Amino acid sequence: MIRLHGTADGFNTEASERLHIDFAKHAYAASNRKDYIVQMKTWLARCEAINIFSEYLCWSIPGYDIATDLLNEGLVLNDNEGGGDDEPPDPPITGRSDEVSYSVAVRPPFPRTSIDTIINKFHTPDFLHCLYTFLQQRDILPENFNSINPATVTIPVFKRLNLLLPNLPEVSTEGHRIRDVVRACIAAPEKGLKKGAPEVFDTVFAQKDPLMGDRLKWWSSKGASHPFIDIQLLNYLQDLCVAQVQVIFNLPSAYGTFEEPLAYVEWFKPLQVPDPEHGMYKTSRSSRQHRRNASIIPISQIARSCHLIPIFGQEINARWTTNNILEESRDFYVNHYLRHLDFVLMRYLGL
Repeated sequence: MIRLHGTADGFNTEASERLHIDFAKHAYAASNRKDYIVQMKTWLARCEAINIFSEYLCWSIPGYDIATDLLNEGLVLNDNEGGGDDEPPDPPITGRSDEVSYSVAVRPPFPRTSIDTIINKFHTPDFLHCLYTFLQQRDILPENFNSINPATVTIPVFKRLNLLLPNLPEVSTEGHRIRDVVRACIAAPEKGLKKGAPEVFDTVFAQKDPLMGDRLKWWSSKGASHPFIDIQLLNYLQDLCVAQVQVIFNLPSAYGTFEEPLAYVEWFKPLQVPDPEHGMYKTSRSSRQHRRNASIIPISQIARSCHLIPIFGQEINARWTTNNILEESRDFYVNHYLRHLDFVLMRYLGL
């Protein structure tokens, strides 16, 4: 049209930019950021229906004012044209804290998962044996444990564990606590417009010794003159091992009661000496009687997530993918360059 009729005098991009705010930014902000295109279309269709009905009310009722009506109903019209982020980050949690905070969903996403399903889909072949050992060590093993049917007993299962890590003065002086998420999810099939998702079982630093928490309290009760970062945290780190979380669950009433959720984890070998070239620790799967070394622990023994890098060697195996690398690879490096927190813990404090 410009080539045919000349320059578009008097036109600019303000109209399209304004429509982008109404039809894209506000619509996206009204969604939950998942499959947002469908939600944006639904939101826009509803807004259009409201506008059409409002125009009808203005035409049919003399003196009707839609803005006054919305104000009387307690609704506020937000017409902010600011150019900030569409999804502002969560406000940081401030205040010094030397303890890890844990939280799971109020309602488990899988409230009635049979033990057979946990064993087969979450890849936990020794689940019953580990649960027996856990209950026996804490003297809460029910007498009818062996008679309970794994196909009928159901367990509430969570998808993820949320952690708030202690702030480190070596990293920041602002006092912001660090958010961390540990996932243990089976594969989700594609359903309609909802995309499928592969299974995810995150690796973490966790305590193998359940008495370490008591030893840390003992250190604190002695009134040591050193700060927490030099004594408590350092001793805390010495007891950490790498593990892969396979399932996060609540103990069912049929097996007794426990005050916090539990996690089935598969252990890696303890960290020994860092590599002299890059300073990263090497680890591999731990086995016991030709099976993977697994156990059930309280979620309070999970310290934080960690990142493993496969040791590729001279050639990269063509079968390795993002989804199977933890199963296919044999040896790993513990990556402490991913987050500044990991670098401080593993290099500065000397884990």
